[in-house]
Amino acid sequence: MPSSLGNLLQLKELDLENNSLTGTIPTSLGNLSQLEYLDLDDNSLTGTIPTSLGNLSQL
Repeated sequence: MPSSLGNLLQLKELDLENNSLTGTIPTSLGNLSQLEYLDLDDNSLTGTIPTSLGNLSQL
């Protein structure tokens, strides 16, 4: 998952469910202050959930 997703500052919904994604969740997703919906279910992501996601108060 590219860290550049964190540059989509007006993004409100991100549904990447069931896409066979690998790697880690980028900390840059914490920049998406307008994000209201996030679905990363059914992928092969590894590592921990970034603490930066705690900044997403509208999620």
